[in-house]
Order: sequence, then C-alpha cells, then structure tokens
Amino acid sequence: MPELITKNIKLLLAAILLSLPFWWFVNDFQKNAENFLYFKILSSKKPIILTAHLNSSLVLKSEALRPKKRIVPVIEESLVSNTPATAFLSYLVKERGKGELLFSKGANRKLPIASLTKLMTAFTAEDIYPSSTRIKISKGAVATEGNAGGLRPGEVFKMKDLIKIMLIESSNDAAQALTAPVGTKAFTHLMNLEAKNLGLQNTHFVNPTGLGTENGDNVSTVEDLEKLVEYLIFHKPDILRASAIKETRVRSESGLWHHLGNTNILLEKYPNIIGSKTGYTNKAKGCLITVLKDTIHKSFIINIVLGSKNRFKAMEDLIEGVYKYEGID
Repeated sequence: MPELITKNIKLLLAAILLSLPFWWFVNDFQKNAENFLYFKILSSKKPIILTAHLNSSLVLKSEALRPKKRIVPVIEESLVSNTPATAFLSYLVKERGKGELLFSKGANRKLPIASLTKLMTAFTAEDIYPSSTRIKISKGAVATEGNAGGLRPGEVFKMKDLIKIMLIESSNDAAQALTAPVGTKAFTHLMNLEAKNLGLQNTHFVNPTGLGTENGDNVSTVEDLEKLVEYLIFHKPDILRASAIKETRVRSESGLWHHLGNTNILLEKYPNIIGSKTGYTNKAKGCLITVLKDTIHKSFIINIVLGSKNRFKAMEDLIEGVYKYEGID
C-alpha cells in the first residue's frame, strides 16, 4: 500500500509539472489577447500609431536614455533648502536629443501627479482619434468630480476644443469625456502604452483625470515628466500652446459658449511661458509644470514641481534661479 501511495504522489507531481507550461501559456495568452485588443483599437483608429508603438523601442527610448549633463550645482544646493517641494527639476533643452539638467531634487521619486496627468490624456487623444472627432458630453462625464469647464450633458465638442477646456481649466469632466469613443478602461490602458513607448519607466496611470481612486493614484517622477514634456515640445507643440492660453472662449456645436481662464497664475508674470499645467489633490499636494522659451539661446526650459505646499512659490524659485545663472530673456 505505501508503495502505491508513493507512486500516486509521484504521478500527481509529474502531472502538475507537466501542466505548468500549459498554465503559463494560458496566462501569457490572456495578456497577449488583452494587448491585441488595444492594438486593434489603435490600428482601427489610426494605423500609423500601431507602427509607432512597435518601433518605439528603437526611436523614442533611445531619446529618453540620452546623457544629461549636470551643471551649476550651487543653484541646486540653495533650492534644496528653500524650495517648498518634495521633488523638482529644471532642464535646458537646446535641440532635439541634446540638453542639460540644470538642477533637481528627488528626480526618480515616484509621486502622485494629480492633473499633470492631463498632458498625457491630451497626447493619447490626439494619437488615437482623427482630428475631425466630435465628442458628445455624457451625464457620466459631467458627474466626474469638479465642475471646471461648465460642460452640460448632450453638448457636442470638437476634440481640439475639449482638449483646450481640459488643459486650460483643468476640467475633469472634459478629461473623462475624451475617453468616450473607446471607453475609460481602454483609454487608460493606451495612456500606459504611450508612457511605456516614451520610456517613462516610473509612470503609471489609473485614470485620465488625475483624481485619486480606490485603485491608487496616477504616479510619475519629475524625470519621467520631463521626457514627456520634451517630446511634446518637438512632436505635439499644439498641446503645449493650448495649455498656456491665459484666457479664451470655446463654443460647443450645440451653440453654447464656454469662457476659460487658466489655472496657472504665473502666466501673467512670465509671458515667455509656452506650456503649462497645474495639478492638486490632497495626497499629491501642489504640482506644476512650466515650459519657457529662451529667446537668447534659442532653447527651452522645462520646470517641474511635485508635492508642494506652495507650488507657485516653488516654481518661481526654479524660474528665478535659471534666470539668474543662465541669463535667459
């Protein structure tokens, strides 16, 4: 009898071992099937994007891994003690693929990014939808936390106008509405694919708005966000231009006008800001991105602040530090 039991145990173990490759295959197949679904969405909406995703590791990631030279450490030392932020970064972009890291703190620290998320939301929407896309505002979108933008159920907007509402007023309703053609889950998955393709290794999205959820928060690092913004400068400058508009009006196709005022109060003080995004949640605290045009050196300065109790003061510290040591006009 003991010999029979031992034999049966051996047969059971053998069966388990032989079945492992099958279950690995099933698990891998499920993941691949899910990715195939989203690639199908991409190819059906805009085939060229599928090619971009497949080739991204050869092009975009090589840009993301470019060497960054650190300079003027005196600025960094002073800012660490004076700038009210958990993490910050200033980066000088001279030309594509070349630049200098001026100073940073907590460059690789993963933190909640609140509405800075909306830059990737705009990026993803422009990538997967035709420029002629019209989007109808649903009751669900309007029910999203916050009422910035003053959207009403049933209104129809051109995609570019909905992106303006989202970026200028930081409208959560507009961000949610932009997911309508493919659904929130698929859209968020695509945001993460875009992040992966750009080499943003410490970035993850759980929604298109930046609001905190039961499943966590959208997180990133100042270093990853710099890569995203630098890509926008050279490949999608219209997103940055829209984000830096101080005041404007947009009209829905339903005939209603919406007055928009930018949430970044520093646009008045620094007229050479060409890109901007604010963010705030209780967990993320104050977050802020600015992109300044340096007319003297024909370059750009990317400034990023995360986890600040006074995001505008922190950003002013960064900008004034760069002005003082770089002679930027």
